[in-house]
Amino acid sequence: MIYISMIINIASDGAIGATFLSWSLYFLSGKTEYFEFKYHKQNVPLTDNPLTDQNAHNHSNNQFYNFDGWATTMKNITDINKDDLHILAVLVTHESTEEEMLELVNFYDKNIILTVPDEHHFYHQKYKHRALFRKFSDPTSRCIDEHDYYNDFLEYYYGDSKQSWEDLGLTEVWDKREFLALNLRPRIDIKITDFVKKLNKDNFYLDSRDLWCTLDNTIIECLEWIGVPLDQDRYNKWLEVYHEWRKIHQDRIRFAWYFEKIISAIVNNDYIDLKRFDLDLVQEAIIQHDLIYKHNLNLKTYKLEKFTDTMQLHSLLEENIHPVDNIYYP
Repeated sequence: MIYISMIINIASDGAIGATFLSWSLYFLSGKTEYFEFKYHKQNVPLTDNPLTDQNAHNHSNNQFYNFDGWATTMKNITDINKDDLHILAVLVTHESTEEEMLELVNFYDKNIILTVPDEHHFYHQKYKHRALFRKFSDPTSRCIDEHDYYNDFLEYYYGDSKQSWEDLGLTEVWDKREFLALNLRPRIDIKITDFVKKLNKDNFYLDSRDLWCTLDNTIIECLEWIGVPLDQDRYNKWLEVYHEWRKIHQDRIRFAWYFEKIISAIVNNDYIDLKRFDLDLVQEAIIQHDLIYKHNLNLKTYKLEKFTDTMQLHSLLEENIHPVDNIYYP
């Protein structure tokens, strides 16, 4: 492989903010354009604001989802200015291997290791995704919306049981919630730190909570670590964009923060108002899932359209009768 020393690699878990971080580093370094590796293979303008309603994908990030795509692209890039700043991101997936990820990380002088900590698994548990994923049944195509994603996921992994469920007429919202509760696996997550287990001085470890909540300080430390001066004239404009981007994550973060307390309150008949969290169907299913798999309890949810508070759910507790596995609960 051709070694390009001025590229900073963001090795990241999926869908947690690598694109916004990439744009931030470019923007705060004063750049007005950057080299786009994947499609244009030339310099392209840098946007002043990368935000959509769910992510920062108005910035076309140099982002790769598999080792082969990354390797093929990087082998053929030879005509860039090596004294310039180049940032790319590689996201870990279920197809990643430790050998590939270590080769990738060792390819660069500097890597930002961006990851979600164990206690924030539930950040990803929301019906509406921040980005639409490729289909499980056909990796060459993307899901058109969240309904398409969950239908494809359940058909691919649980097609027979999903059909049996529907054949029994179990199609109401409380039936769909229970089917998701039984079949989702929210505590199984692929993280970059599963593959990059040893950090050194050439790795900048970035906790996703720092990215989501306090990047206004940490971005300066990150630029200093890279060796790029902060463009002070752009910092206030960046802060405005960052404050808007933080709002995208707030409901996900709050759900993760409060999750264990919500479960404890349901089990112990303590009161927490759940309306304040505006839970969607997947988040309600994850609560029911934890009760089933961790506490061997279930909810009498017939005609229960919405979770309102933890005492309401405590009053509906019953012993779980579904056969369950113990793949992550000791």
